[in-house]
Amino acid sequence: MLEEKHREIIEYLHELCIEKNKSYGNSVSKTYDEYGMVSFLVRIADKLSRANSLSLNNQKENDEKLEDTLLDMANYCILAVIELKKER
Repeated sequence: MLEEKHREIIEYLHELCIEKNKSYGNSVSKTYDEYGMVSFLVRIADKLSRANSLSLNNQKENDEKLEDTLLDMANYCILAVIELKKER
């Protein structure tokens, strides 16, 4: 059960990444090239702050759910690892 749910979420994250990349272009990689790892750390910190706010305000604010924010954080972490691996 856990493994199935994990795969389901990972597949969703992959599709979400593709969709957001269509909307925003490759801005994550571009800001990484310009600012380095701090570009990811700031984005992740913003999402963490948002998650904290959502958890204190009944898990929904401006139509954003806590779950969505956590998934965004996960994708930023994955994208950061991708950028680090490109440097090797």
